[in-house]
Amino acid sequence: MTVLAAVGDFLSWRTQFTGFMIMHQLQSMLDGSLPLPPSLVPSSYGMTNPNSGYGYRLRVGQLVRAWLFATISKETLSEVCDISHSLHVWQHLESRFNMASLACALDLKRMLTNLSLGLNQTVDSYLRSIKTIADSLVTIQSPLFDLELI
Repeated sequence: MTVLAAVGDFLSWRTQFTGFMIMHQLQSMLDGSLPLPPSLVPSSYGMTNPNSGYGYRLRVGQLVRAWLFATISKETLSEVCDISHSLHVWQHLESRFNMASLACALDLKRMLTNLSLGLNQTVDSYLRSIKTIADSLVTIQSPLFDLELI
């Protein structure tokens, strides 16, 4: 599995991690579609008992959190190590890396706009520069339309 260390790693890391979670039927731990059950359930005579479903979901949530921590760099881990729930860790990582991807896309598009054929540069080299930028934009899910590329 890809280790999440930089903006360029995010999309492949997210794809692999979500696939892993779907395979284990745990995607609700990342999307919040199945909320944590109550810790106590009503019993007879107005009493309450511990909810075994709560303990199970808490343990699974911590397992997912550990899997997240095992697949991110030490620098990224330092940002999320104090977050106690896997859902919130996931939300933080998505927010951070999606924003960084957006900033990266803007920088790449600016570079493409300002790119020009240099005096000592071959046309082949110039076109490779354009392709490299366009491929980088595809990697961060911000592809160019053909008209933009032309």
